[in-house]
Amino acid sequence: MKINPEQVAKLISEQNKTQKSKTADDFSKILNQELSAKPVSSSGVSGSTGISAPSINPILSPALLNHQPVETSLMEQVDQLLSKWENYAAGLENPQADLRGLYATLQEISGQINELKENINLTSQKPELRSILEELEIMTTTEEIKFNRGDYI
Repeated sequence: MKINPEQVAKLISEQNKTQKSKTADDFSKILNQELSAKPVSSSGVSGSTGISAPSINPILSPALLNHQPVETSLMEQVDQLLSKWENYAAGLENPQADLRGLYATLQEISGQINELKENINLTSQKPELRSILEELEIMTTTEEIKFNRGDYI
């Protein structure tokens, strides 16, 4: 008997369909069980089990709710840098663009990268984030060299 790639592809697609439907059914069963559970009363005790719900210390709760991890803040700053890079690149494509304004944007990007490197310990951050900042720094330095060399005149 010969094995055709079409038959193998059909078999794999059928197996994927059955796995997806099985996991969807399992999830719906678990969800229905959780939804059918009795809600927690105002005293913090569940109606069926008698186990008290965990309480949050009122002194700590505002601090926990307002706590912004450093990584989130860093990601937002990197996102802003990437947005500035997009604006810079769009400005270079425009033949009527003001080169002085673009150079100022480039220096602003460079300043923000240096500020990030000084304020945040990059060795404790994820390697992907470090590599993004390093690449941005390299691109900024390269563009400054191109400007100083007169490539965009």
